[in-house]
Amino acid sequence: MRPRCWATSAPLDSAVGSWIAARDAEEVLREFEQAQAAISLVYDASDVVKDPQYQALCTFLDLPDEELGEVTVQNVQFRLSETPGKVRWPGPALGRHTDEVLGELGYDTGRIEALRADGVVA
Repeated sequence: MRPRCWATSAPLDSAVGSWIAARDAEEVLREFEQAQAAISLVYDASDVVKDPQYQALCTFLDLPDEELGEVTVQNVQFRLSETPGKVRWPGPALGRHTDEVLGELGYDTGRIEALRADGVVA
């Protein structure tokens, strides 16, 4: 059950939501800033990639991929000065480690090939 205070904000939420929905983002931002009211855009992935702050933080990296050429991947989110971490590669090709992993689980070559033939594994 919602706290009682939430019920009283519904008309205000509806009015503000309707006002925002009737305008483009640029106008809404301008009006809120003029009123000194807090506001922020809700980004989708393409907005994040284009944002200068995310670019300055090196949020995304372009890495070589053996199948696709170059791919853009997300960088390590939080990098510390002494242990920054790094993304070394985008990942192996599908099926690259199938034999190794299933072999460690006790599958013999014949069983792995049967799974591959049935389309269960790559």
